[in-house]
Amino acid sequence: MSDPSSNVAGMTINVPPGYRIIPDDEAQERFSLHEEHMYECGDVCDEYEIETLLYEDGLSTTSDLRTSDASDLWRYNVIIDGDLNVDGELQWADGDHPNLLLITGSLRTRSVTVSFGTNLIVRGDLIATHAVEHPDGISEEGLIIVRGTTYTPVDIGPYTLVVDSGQPQEATFDYDDDLSEVLAPEVLIPHERPYRKGKADRDKIYEAALNGRPILCPPPNCEAV
Repeated sequence: MSDPSSNVAGMTINVPPGYRIIPDDEAQERFSLHEEHMYECGDVCDEYEIETLLYEDGLSTTSDLRTSDASDLWRYNVIIDGDLNVDGELQWADGDHPNLLLITGSLRTRSVTVSFGTNLIVRGDLIATHAVEHPDGISEEGLIIVRGTTYTPVDIGPYTLVVDSGQPQEATFDYDDDLSEVLAPEVLIPHERPYRKGKADRDKIYEAALNGRPILCPPPNCEAV
């Protein structure tokens, strides 16, 4: 197993310990990546010299897991052979090039947000106690694929918002609709132009969900959901 301060190709890797680096052909063959939705590393991996970090016994962390300036995770494809347990938030973006986060087991976390060119693939269940935010489907590439079941009270999808409203059926909203009568004012885009009236702000919804603030606008101020 490798240490997070190990030096590969002249660069210090700042990632959680317990990985080993495997070549793309081994990753493709062993984990059947070609069967996943539109994911082929191929020329992209060659162009950007993307390597794959493999965690063979799952991964658990008591803090957030992020691709940020303090982490080199965005530089790699990451495969977790087993479960990923994150006590904090899982935030993943691509940096300079598309990347992959594959979890062969289940993902358990406080929240998930994926943006830009990241492909997050979970072959088990996805359990997020607060929220899941997908790429927006318009200005961002990337996707979230869950082969099992997604359990979360707030699912901020590419085109629709699904909220556990406490009713037998979840409440589903289309971002193109005027949602000023069903969503809390703080999660709407403030804009005076008519075509923006009542539009949902995905990032504000995510922040409200993380902090336990209401997303749905309760009666009598708004219509009942």
